[in-house]
Amino acid sequence: MPFQDRDQPPAPKPYTLIDLPDANVVTRSQPVGHAKIDGSYLTGRVRFDVEALSSVHVSSGLLRLTEDRRQPLVKALVRVDGVPVVPGSSFKGCVRSVVEAISRSCVRATRSREVPSKLQGCNRKESVCVACQLFGAQDLQALVRFSDMRQTAGDVEVATVPQLFRPRPQEGPYVFQRSVRGRKFYMHGARQAQGDGPIEVCATGSSFAGQIDFTNLSRAQLGLLLVALGQHPNYPLFLKLGGAKPACYGSVRVDNVAVDVVSVEQRYLQWDAGPDSQADIAGLINEAQQLLLQTQLAAVVETLKWPNDRDCPSGTY
Repeated sequence: MPFQDRDQPPAPKPYTLIDLPDANVVTRSQPVGHAKIDGSYLTGRVRFDVEALSSVHVSSGLLRLTEDRRQPLVKALVRVDGVPVVPGSSFKGCVRSVVEAISRSCVRATRSREVPSKLQGCNRKESVCVACQLFGAQDLQALVRFSDMRQTAGDVEVATVPQLFRPRPQEGPYVFQRSVRGRKFYMHGARQAQGDGPIEVCATGSSFAGQIDFTNLSRAQLGLLLVALGQHPNYPLFLKLGGAKPACYGSVRVDNVAVDVVSVEQRYLQWDAGPDSQADIAGLINEAQQLLLQTQLAAVVETLKWPNDRDCPSGTY
């Protein structure tokens, strides 16, 4: 935080907390697993493009030397063969957080003593919630695999962001009477906050190409994944990924979604078998209704709406 901001009142929080569901809502069941490809479930690939609505930064953890004397070192983007990418693990975490919030799923990524017992993270692979079945849990492999998303269009720029500090989940905004208040989501904003920390970003308007391979998903589970990608016609949402989210970086839109379903029989009969058919996205989303929590879905959509004309804090909040 700049010194001159120390006497200023804190800015409004750039995030909201989505209420947790009732403890009895979480449903757990035996996962299908990977022992065999089950023809009664869906196996295939989701293909999509991602558009950067604001600058995107996913840090490699390295510094990059520039020719600008004012900013000789900047935090570098992740690159593969010299091309900026959004790692599949980063996008997977982004999508998982939405799936967990809008479905009958457990609460992870926090201390278990702050979560009601029936909402605590899945720890038995024989009985797991829908999010853990999709994305994996302890001793349980995920049913979805996210590719790295290569930048296919757009520029790489150097931006300057405010100094950001780690979350303090033990503090009042997050915990009430020793119980976690909700799931944290950062909002979008109209203008990115500026500071003195130089970082590399994929510029606004950049495009990325990605895919998600899936194995043994029910139609409802695949529909839930599509809802989290912002494809529900009545509940559009726009994801946030990467670094500097409080400063309004990382706003993206998922476009041009196609779902290829493979025929298990043809996969064994033809070594170069392609997709057997394209799934009906609207039908899949309709079947996901049984897994959705409507109150939480509406709250996430309101939080992740675009455009949003709010200002992003450049100092303390």
